[in-house]
Amino acid sequence: YISWSAGKGRQVSDLERAGNATWAWSGRMGRLLRWHVFVRGHHWEFRGGIRRIPRGLVPYQGLAYWSLTPAAAAYCLRTVRRRPSLRWFFTFTFGSDEFLFQMLLLASPLRDTLVNEDLRFLNWNGFHPKTLGRQDLDDMRASAKLFARKFDADVDSEVLDALDREIGRASCRERV
Repeated sequence: YISWSAGKGRQVSDLERAGNATWAWSGRMGRLLRWHVFVRGHHWEFRGGIRRIPRGLVPYQGLAYWSLTPAAAAYCLRTVRRRPSLRWFFTFTFGSDEFLFQMLLLASPLRDTLVNEDLRFLNWNGFHPKTLGRQDLDDMRASAKLFARKFDADVDSEVLDALDREIGRASCRERV
């Protein structure tokens, strides 16, 4: 389970990717093709010198949350170890965790086993997920997602307590 977009520059509807309907990649290639350097919390993007996508890969972007099989994880590790140029390329990519796994797996023999779904409930506020609260409980229940992001106990601790109670009730029912 891993989300991806080929960057059509449009919103991805629920019909194409269940849930989180506002998620989409614009398809802009700057994050991949420009050099990005991070040092002590500072980010520099170098606009000169366009980089090439590594041989055999096609640009795909998705969320940095996945649920991979051991075979998929092993494939990614093996591929990066065998092709040190991939590590070099993605080291200087902005948000490489939102590209690397999608690009490797969609170019792999495992491609047909992938599901374009990350199993996470997110309620987007522009480019970032908003902090979830009690008002989001019904939407979370209706989503059939296994995980949710993001919570802040300082903003709304009651939503966490409510979820804990529900999980407790569900595990009690399973034991009966």
